[in-house]
Amino acid sequence: MFEKKNLMINCDVCDARNLKEESYAKYESIQLNCDRIFVTQKSKEILDRLPVTMNLDEMMEVPEGMEIHLQNQNGSFTISGNQKVQAGTLLSVNGKLTIEPGCEEVLKSYYQISVNGKVIYPKSLTPYLANMTVNGASEVYPDDCIVLKPRFAIDKYFPLRAREGGKYYASKYVITAEPNADLKKLVEKGVQFVTKKLITTEEQAEDAVLLVDEETELEVIPAGFVIVDGDQEFTQALVDSYGTNLYINGDLNVKKEAISVLNELTGLMVNGEVTLAVKCEEAFLRLHPTYQKLNLVKGKQMANAVRIKIDRGLIAGAEDGVSVKNCAQVVIAEDVTAEEILEKLDFMNVAQISCSEEQEGAVSAVSKNVAHIGKDPEEGEGLFGQMSGMVKDAFGAMKDTKVINADMYVM
Repeated sequence: MFEKKNLMINCDVCDARNLKEESYAKYESIQLNCDRIFVTQKSKEILDRLPVTMNLDEMMEVPEGMEIHLQNQNGSFTISGNQKVQAGTLLSVNGKLTIEPGCEEVLKSYYQISVNGKVIYPKSLTPYLANMTVNGASEVYPDDCIVLKPRFAIDKYFPLRAREGGKYYASKYVITAEPNADLKKLVEKGVQFVTKKLITTEEQAEDAVLLVDEETELEVIPAGFVIVDGDQEFTQALVDSYGTNLYINGDLNVKKEAISVLNELTGLMVNGEVTLAVKCEEAFLRLHPTYQKLNLVKGKQMANAVRIKIDRGLIAGAEDGVSVKNCAQVVIAEDVTAEEILEKLDFMNVAQISCSEEQEGAVSAVSKNVAHIGKDPEEGEGLFGQMSGMVKDAFGAMKDTKVINADMYVM
């Protein structure tokens, strides 16, 4: 039987502690792609002799003869105080690791903890985590806190559920997005929040500030405004639910169909980006709104697609034009004129726009954050054409290669 000349291993974790040189010496080349690899001094020397190319985040050397237990976790994982862990366990987490209070004895059983992502733990456990490496973010919170979502909105039920004297931690912010939330009740219960920022209204500020310490950043929204937390699509339902004075804590998308609803507003503040149909610009600016960034777009919005084709039919049916956003590839038919492109099209965050040489100048004039503008990639040019050629070359080179894909691979 024909033997492959090359070997490619793609995995999250590779256990090479018991590597046998004779099993891999037959390959002309070995490509090892992994997040982390476990070796001993002996197996590391064998790897050095083999024709191995390694792309990895971490190499962990384990003492020869030591009994080690590998535990690999993809996604979120929690270490709690009631877990049973074998002594000498190597824990590898590719995602978010949460370490709960009271884990001192459990942590002693871990020989090593490696996190590719984020870890969150109480401050008192810091001395027990000297054997932890983190490729990402570490978040430490006070021991006497109950952990909430990073962005926590106080609803009308939280004052009823909150513990007497409870201390709560939200890593990003706490927001009083519910006008009817009884903040006085939280004050009476002695509730405290540990967070970077408190967002509240002028009407609620007197009680809200008593829920945080003086180091917390404070943002007070003017009286009469209602806070809406999170990214929003501007609709009649939004106004019906929250009123005509809105503070949007997130991004806001306003399509041309919403112009009549926009005229109902008396005030608008947006703590984020506004994507606004050109048709709505006058009604929007009449409000003297505040915002972080304004993106004006033409009538019909097309977004989050892999491939979009712009032809005369689409142009003719879009009286107010077409805006394309967050797409991989856009193909413009040759019979679409440069004048029509300038008048009716705009593009934002697109990897490849395929068009004729005559159209290139007009496309460039109506584009933001576009990686490549040029000939159709099917002709072998442009970003996608180049990628296609690279893929073909790669598959040609792979015909003599054995490929192994696994979450965990033992050599």
